[in-house]
Parts: sequence; structure tokens; C-alpha cells
Amino acid sequence: MAYKGVIEDFQKIRENKIPSRVPCLSNSEEFDVRWHEKYTYEEFCQDGDKIFEVYKAAIERFDYDWAWVQIDDCFEFEPIGVKVKGKDNILRATYEYLPVSLYPIKVLWKGTPETIEAEVERIMGVCKEGGGFAFYTGEMVPRFVPEENMDAFMSSARKLAAY
Repeated sequence: MAYKGVIEDFQKIRENKIPSRVPCLSNSEEFDVRWHEKYTYEEFCQDGDKIFEVYKAAIERFDYDWAWVQIDDCFEFEPIGVKVKGKDNILRATYEYLPVSLYPIKVLWKGTPETIEAEVERIMGVCKEGGGFAFYTGEMVPRFVPEENMDAFMSSARKLAAY
């Protein structure tokens, strides 16, 4: 379990200084799931209670000083319709986006302010039908997206967001 001073030791390590001791971390959720022997990775990543059970058992058994609960991307995206592939202990991965996703590479990077505004309008039309929505790109925006395209994205979203 975490010891007094673990946070300070992480800070020292980040600063390339010598910690009072080296913290012991959880190495991988895949290992912890396999070690626990109750669930396949597929079963584990589909159920919040199982995720907690496995992490709690692994932390207690291996005396990790630091562990993080990494919810699989698919846990949050599947209920809203993003398609995924994976089976048993083969990790799940998304392979299709929602029709209301704005593609950062195709649209934000290679598009123009005009095409971005048209795509935002299309997406907002789909989203508004159900009422209540959050608008985002669907994935991380690349650092090379032109500033004017990001401006077009944000201003179009604000303009079209009102009901």
C-alpha cells in the first residue's frame, strides 16, 4: 500500500533526484486480470464492479504503492454506439466512429473554415434531435491543425449550439 511520502518520491523522480525509496507500481491491468483468474479481459472491461474487484485484489496482493484505475476506452464508448473488436483476452479497440463525430484529420486539418462550418452544422442537426448534447471532435485534435480551422470549429459550434 502507499507509504507516507510516495507523492514526494514521485516528484523527486520527475526532477531526476534520488527518492527516499522507489515506489512499486501496478505494471499492467492485463497482468492483474490474468493473475486474478476470475474473468477474461473482455468480461473485466465491461463491468465497473469487476474492474474494482480486480484492482483491489491486485493492490492488496502485490502491495502496490501506486495504482490507477484505467477504464478501457470501450467501457464508455460502446453504450453510445461506437463499434469495437476484441474477444476473451484480446484487448478491445474501436474501429468505427459515431456519425456525429468530426474527424480531426480529414476535417480540421485538411478542411477549410467553410467545410468545417458545414460539418459542424451537419453534426449539430443530428445531435439536436435527441436534445442535450456535448460537442467535441470525437478524438484528440492534432497539434498541426491550422489555427483558423480551430477558430471555425469553435465559432460554428457556439453559433449553432442554441436550441
